Amino acid sequence: MKKYTLLFLFFLPLLRLSAQQRIYVNHTATGSATGQNWANAYTDLQLALQSAAYGDTMWVAAGTYKPTSDNNRDSSFGVPNGLRLYGGFSGTETELAQRDWAAHPVVLSGDIGVADDTLDNSYNIMYMAYPDSFTVVDGFTFRFGYAQPPQLVFEDGTEPFICGGALYIMGFEGSAYPDIRHCTFEYNYAWAGGGAVFVNGDGEDASVAPRFLDCTFRYNNTCRLWRRDRSPGRQLGGAVPGFWGLHIRAQFCLAGGRRFVLLRHGADGYPARQRLPVYGKQRGGRCRRHGLVDRQDCRCVNDY
Repeated sequence: MKKYTLLFLFFLPLLRLSAQQRIYVNHTATGSATGQNWANAYTDLQLALQSAAYGDTMWVAAGTYKPTSDNNRDSSFGVPNGLRLYGGFSGTETELAQRDWAAHPVVLSGDIGVADDTLDNSYNIMYMAYPDSFTVVDGFTFRFGYAQPPQLVFEDGTEPFICGGALYIMGFEGSAYPDIRHCTFEYNYAWAGGGAVFVNGDGEDASVAPRFLDCTFRYNNTCRLWRRDRSPGRQLGGAVPGFWGLHIRAQFCLAGGRRFVLLRHGADGYPARQRLPVYGKQRGGRCRRHGLVDRQDCRCVNDY
């Protein structure tokens, strides 16, 4: 019986993928909004994501998309586990290779309230909960996430409303292995850490290893990290900090300047071990899990 159970668990992801569908999103579509083709594409990306299942593929046409039409700052684009989400389409393509994310940019904007007023923007533009290695986000620009509430009340400094203005990846006591490809993160802010991206890999049983491939980080900002004893810490990562037990791989990413922080942290909140340029004094900490960060050809553009 145990043998058959293990075989079932092994083939479960493949069974899910066999039932996959392609979902279309285009904010200018005028059809029935079923998502079955370009003519009848969803016009609301949030609704499209809510309709997706494991193994589905989603194609998103050029335009600006916001996680909500009201001023609810807790609203984020929630990416279902196992979804392959692609941007960069004009709205006529029939093959994935035909898209061009530079010519047909898809902007995911956190500017949900008063236009150009960052104080009422979404805390996190996108939220991914325990994504596996089949999960892909490819060809998007993340802009104007603002992770800071009017009043700062928090437990441990990893809460989404103060971390990961553009993208928050949750792997607490679990796993997270998404691929983030051909994405641009710009003009995002978080009070505690990860103006652009925050990856929570806390917990003794956590296994977290997201990959960032051919991504650009620029003009992202963060304020200050508070340690778990509530004492002030150092500024933590305008671009991408990793938090507690993290392994991140970044390849061919544009990021040049200072403080491109892809970190794994020690017990006191300071970097324990890393392979990335971090400007300023570095202090050691007790290594917990997965203390290594890999990167190739990565640098930062004015991320603080």
